[in-house]
Amino acid sequence: MKNKASLLFGLIIFVLYTTNLSATTVDQELDRIAGEVAGLKLGFGTYILGSSLNDSQKKMAARSPVDKAMQGTHKFQDGEVFVVVSSDNGIILGIYKEYPEATRKQMKSIIGDLMFRHGEPTAMAHDKIVYWTYNKSGKISQDEFDFARQSGGAESLVTVKLSSSGKIFTEKEEDNTISSVYVMITSDPLSKLFLAKGSSNKVTKK
Repeated sequence: MKNKASLLFGLIIFVLYTTNLSATTVDQELDRIAGEVAGLKLGFGTYILGSSLNDSQKKMAARSPVDKAMQGTHKFQDGEVFVVVSSDNGIILGIYKEYPEATRKQMKSIIGDLMFRHGEPTAMAHDKIVYWTYNKSGKISQDEFDFARQSGGAESLVTVKLSSSGKIFTEKEEDNTISSVYVMITSDPLSKLFLAKGSSNKVTKK
């Protein structure tokens, strides 16, 4: 019985140690990826994806919270910019703008601004989505993106995506279509690590 108790105690210590090690590893990897993302300096205004909120931004976050943020995050609004941050360390996980009733003129302006900032889009889908993808070295061209996708290469680090309820490009100058438009700046690797951190924390707390 004593041997069984010792074995059980050793097993518990091993599980706790490896769980804590896993959580520490996730934290370290999250910090590393956040640093790479922040290094690209992609965002709106002073909000840069992957960076941590500064004191001024923290005050804005406290003044202008937005409901329905995902567990473990805090969402707030600064003018027309919405920001999603990690609640425990203030790392910016996502930034977006929304235009619920964008006219064709506004659509052209939005696209023009994005192309001025990011150049030619990496890809387009269904005439309603345009996106620019980045790795840690910079923007990925369409050829590089297609090759990586076909060969199962590494996923992009950051994506800047415009999504519209109506067609983005049209030759009809008289088109009076009103569209719901979103422009989002996100990082799949950063988001995945954030979710992994949440899962490891739940296991550790148990």
